[in-house]
Amino acid sequence: MVFVKYHCKPGDEQAILSVRITTSHPGLSLSALRDPSPTAVLTLQFHIRCISSDRPAQPLTMCTSGTLFDAIKPEDGPMDNLARGMLGSGLVSTNASDGSRKAISLGNFRVHRVRQDNDDAENLRQRPGTNFITVPAQESGETVKVSHAISSEHLFAYAERTTPSLLRIGERYDIRALEGYVAATWWCWGSLNGDLKNKKLSSFQRPYHPCHDEGAIPEDRERPGWVTGEHIARLKFEMEAGGECCSVEVIE
Repeated sequence: MVFVKYHCKPGDEQAILSVRITTSHPGLSLSALRDPSPTAVLTLQFHIRCISSDRPAQPLTMCTSGTLFDAIKPEDGPMDNLARGMLGSGLVSTNASDGSRKAISLGNFRVHRVRQDNDDAENLRQRPGTNFITVPAQESGETVKVSHAISSEHLFAYAERTTPSLLRIGERYDIRALEGYVAATWWCWGSLNGDLKNKKLSSFQRPYHPCHDEGAIPEDRERPGWVTGEHIARLKFEMEAGGECCSVEVIE
């Protein structure tokens, strides 16, 4: 499902992340599309950079499970994050030679997971399928990149009436991310390979304002070796101007 994103008042953000979508190569090769091997024919890349922060010298770590920042894995098969409609209509033609609005859908499924042991574990590291990435500190000016490598079989798994034989050299296809999936489900200050390396990541989060009682953290949750999440509404995502969409052109 698309996340219900909580928005904070302007100026209440603790950190703002800028996001840009690109492809590893501007061309989509017809000859590669005819190859049934698992080799990637298209790699989508999401570049994340911190552009504003209450702690500009400190990186932050966020939980990416179920978002566009959770890189797809071969073992997931075609029923992965991208198959949940995170890219909307998928690859949409802007200049189809026959004048139609061709599209290569990557799927729009609603997946229901079977409950597993530790689904409710307080330490998020122990929950099945939970993944994290660290975004470099604002002062560093660095980005973190999440890549989705897509094979020909994967690209057309849910494309229905669109097949490689219907594509024409010179056609261009736009790819856009749905804003509802440009998100995180939990975050805190620190780096996975640094100060968080041996810490337990608590599922509890701090209240929107420290003076508010609602959602306050029980005293016994502030324990040595544990890290409590910051309020999710105070981490803001913005699509970079000109970076909210990328294109590929069909080539031989």
